[in-house]
This record gives sequence, structure tokens and C-alpha cells, in this order.
Amino acid sequence: MAITKNFKIGVTFCGEYREKYVSPLCNELLNYDEFSEDDIFFDEWHDYMINGVSGDAKLQKIYNEQCELVIVLLSPNYRSKPWTGNIEWPAVSALINNGEGDRICLLRVENANIDSLDGLFKNKAIVKDIDSLSAKDVA
Repeated sequence: MAITKNFKIGVTFCGEYREKYVSPLCNELLNYDEFSEDDIFFDEWHDYMINGVSGDAKLQKIYNEQCELVIVLLSPNYRSKPWTGNIEWPAVSALINNGEGDRICLLRVENANIDSLDGLFKNKAIVKDIDSLSAKDVA
């Protein structure tokens, strides 16, 4: 049986950025009254939802249908990683293609090149560079 749950925020990122950027950001968001772990799709907190067969389809459904806002942490290798490049980005790209780009927040680390991502163009997409920001400032 599929688990359906709605989230205010979902986060897509490459695993090597979990400790430095994503975990601190998600934990910082918990300091705001409107957010709890139940409101944020951070895989660490909700791995039971994507565990097992068809985890890829489950993850795409979460980003497409169950998150009000999807935070994309763009890193230099985001597009080349199997999960982010082949599963998570296509879900985000579908939001762009369906006219739901306002549901996407783009954060960038290490001056990642966004030109390789379908639907993003460096002169049109606004990306927030967060390398020098604290988790509190990003939140």
C-alpha cells in the first residue's frame, strides 16, 4: 500500500551535501512555528515512504504531487548522479514544464553550472548561492 502524505517542503540534493547544507537547513526550519518534521520531506525523516520496490516512482510522486514547494540544492554533480539526475530532476523539470515553476526554490553550492539541467537557463532562472550563508540565513 502506497503511503500518501502532503508536505509543505521537499528537498532534493546529492547525498554528499547532506551534512553540510541540507540537514542544518531542515533542522533550522524546525525553529519556525509553521514547520515540523511532518511538514518537510527530508529523506532522512521519511525514508519509509520511498523504501522498497519502485522507490524511484514513489520519490517522483512525492516531489510532483505531495510537496507544495521543492527546494533543489544544485551542486556541480547534481545532473550526473543517478538519483538526482535521473529521478529527482525529471520530477522537478515536470513541474517547470507544467507551469508550476513557482513551486521550486533553487539553491546553489560551489557555483554549480545550471546549463545542463533541462528547463533552466542561466539568464532566466534565479538561483540563490548559499556557500557563504548560514542555515539560518538560508531558512
